[in-house]
Amino acid sequence: MWRDQVPAILYERSMAVFGAALVIDILNSLFELRSTKLDFALLPCFIKGMATTTNVLLRGGRGAVVLGTGGRICVLQRYICWMHTTPTILLLLRLMAPTLGNGQLLWAVAWDEIMLVSGAAATLTKGPVSVILAVVSHLACVPVLLYLHRGLKEASGAIAANAAKSATAVTYYLILVMWLAFGAVWDLGALGWISLETEEALNLVCDFCAKIVFSSSLMLSSFKTVETRREGVMRQIEQGNKQTLVDEMKNIIEQKGRFMSSVSHELRTPLNGIIGISEGMLSGCCGTLPDVVRRQVYIIRTSGARLLALINDVMDAAALRHNRLVLARARVALRALAGDVVDLTRSL
Repeated sequence: MWRDQVPAILYERSMAVFGAALVIDILNSLFELRSTKLDFALLPCFIKGMATTTNVLLRGGRGAVVLGTGGRICVLQRYICWMHTTPTILLLLRLMAPTLGNGQLLWAVAWDEIMLVSGAAATLTKGPVSVILAVVSHLACVPVLLYLHRGLKEASGAIAANAAKSATAVTYYLILVMWLAFGAVWDLGALGWISLETEEALNLVCDFCAKIVFSSSLMLSSFKTVETRREGVMRQIEQGNKQTLVDEMKNIIEQKGRFMSSVSHELRTPLNGIIGISEGMLSGCCGTLPDVVRRQVYIIRTSGARLLALINDVMDAAALRHNRLVLARARVALRALAGDVVDLTRSL
């Protein structure tokens, strides 16, 4: 009897639309087989596949369709489809919003199942029982909408790209309109204000928006969310590597400083001996020296003194790094300085 009220062309068009969307999602999944985005590609495939199967069964007259006690026809096959596809959409949203815990997901799925079961039962019954079940179905929709609101808001905030933010915003308003539209269509059918053909046509339109547009928008947003998270992790890793490199360089510089300080202390002892011996020779402890030898000994003493001064500068630099250097001003005899430079470089 219900086939006489609903033309087959409705299901045929829906089969074509959902079938094409399913093929596209399957092809997209093939490109994500070795990617972290595979889950986001497979879940829309399941959603489109359930919708396509439902329309195939209804078109072939094999779908579950029951006549209620109140004389209203209930397309149970569609409720069965919704009981599988809506939790999948909620799971897809859970993957996009990590702060939504598994407990919140299960709670939302439970309310969704209550909403659908009570809605189907209200269609099959009549009188006060039907009214009570309808009220339960409408109230059960509220926690699911709150879950969707929180998940979509978080997913939108986690996306950096403006285009993806816009897609998520469209998805957010679309899901609110579609869920309200599902309820409105159900209410109009329950009140008898629209025919079964009109109800099925409107349900197919809502199904198209909720399953194709909505799930595809979620998939796009989820791709962007995963990419944003990946970039954030890569930035953290890069910053961590930079900090590790900086720490290693500081450690190397500190080791070099300790090495230079140790070598400088070791060099000062023989240098002081060389300077002392050369000064003793110049003072005549070894007898009178020829002028040529005396001149060479003087250069040795002067060069040793300069090298000692250089070592002292190295040690002063180490003290400067540890904020222990004390500077003192002193006059410099430029004539003597120039003479020392000439003596040092004359033999070169």
